[in-house]
Amino acid sequence: MITLAEFFELNQSIIYFVYGLVFFILGFAIILQTRQSARLDLARSLRWLAAFGITHAFHEWGDLFIPIQATYLSPQGMRLLYILHLMLLALSFAFLFEFGLAIFYTGKRGRWLHWLTAMLFMIWFIIVFFLLPSAASDEHPWRHTANALARYLIGFPGGLLAAYGLRQHTLLRIKPLNVPTIVLTLQVAGVALGAYGLFAGLIPPPVNFFPGSVLNQDTFIQWIGIPPLVFRSLTGLVIAVALIRALEVFDVVTERRIEELEQTQIIIAERERLARELHDGAIQKVYTAGLL
Repeated sequence: MITLAEFFELNQSIIYFVYGLVFFILGFAIILQTRQSARLDLARSLRWLAAFGITHAFHEWGDLFIPIQATYLSPQGMRLLYILHLMLLALSFAFLFEFGLAIFYTGKRGRWLHWLTAMLFMIWFIIVFFLLPSAASDEHPWRHTANALARYLIGFPGGLLAAYGLRQHTLLRIKPLNVPTIVLTLQVAGVALGAYGLFAGLIPPPVNFFPGSVLNQDTFIQWIGIPPLVFRSLTGLVIAVALIRALEVFDVVTERRIEELEQTQIIIAERERLARELHDGAIQKVYTAGLL
């Protein structure tokens, strides 16, 4: 009888595929359902979360499909694929970080902070592609180090910022709409984003520096018996389901806007009717007075 760790090891390809599929569905659903005309800052901020979902999905699928190309491509071609793979990881985390900034600092407030996302990405890029290659003698440790730095520098703070920003936005902007079900689902999505920030940002591949030398994917499996990828998949599934459910808030806003327009039209029509009656009554009285 196989152990739980062996079971997940045997089905690792399926887990990678499902993990990528969850985030791809998240991004694609947001793109399809978000109304850019909605009078909510959430609609404009969610485009960054959609970009995170799609780019992160392609990164995870890369873990599944890139090793297959080793039989067809040269070492230089494989290195290029792994570089693109790392770029997708850092870029996806940058989109998540930008979502946290966009939803927390809406409008013109704190606009200058959006440069922080580009700065974090550039710091990671410079360290990985200009400083690490001279110190790394092997391709494998270099990729692990670059992966860990992307998680520590961008992924971990991005997940926590996104969770906190979504919570604050829900309390300040969505709760006054009196839609308790949607508020609850957004709060669940915020908690799941925070949990994802912990599982994705603090558990990198094994590296030779702290905290990755103590807490990494291998030690996590030894302690828990379940790969962190499974927990990331579960938190991603919760985020996707909760946000897709919460996107109904745009329908609520649209329906209320239609009701406001209908009420306005009714009031305008009633005013026009009263004006006509007053106008016709005044003319009749003047005409009668003229006859008399």
